[in-house]
Amino acid sequence: MSEEEIVNVEQEELEQEEPILEPVQAEPVPDDAVAGCPQCDVVNMMAVLGLAKTSCQLVEDPAQRDECIAWSDALDPELIDDLGNVAEGIVEHAGIAGISKYSEVLNETMHTAVIGFVQRKLDAGVPVHDDEMKLYKHLLVRRGV
Repeated sequence: MSEEEIVNVEQEELEQEEPILEPVQAEPVPDDAVAGCPQCDVVNMMAVLGLAKTSCQLVEDPAQRDECIAWSDALDPELIDDLGNVAEGIVEHAGIAGISKYSEVLNETMHTAVIGFVQRKLDAGVPVHDDEMKLYKHLLVRRGV
């Protein structure tokens, strides 16, 4: 299948299809959900610190950005005992706009990864799962390719 054939997907057809990913109603996570999982603790710490650092870099107002970066630079993983407090600090220092921009950057990064992953499979003649192809086409149309 050529790239032109893949890209030649009607926008209306995509809009009529079922959502790519179904929303999931998240259940509250108990405080002890990762008890006994040291790797989970490390991953959660890295995720929160990454969100703090990146969100602060994306703040538009220079004074607020500088203050936010100083705050995030002062975070010491060895001294953090409550990631919830750090998350609240992100909201306080980066604001909703900073967090939203982080989400946009992360989404674009993942979209680029999906497009590249599927394209390499297509180029190699490797079968592509229906869900992968559906998302691939959706992302190409969304990007106007």
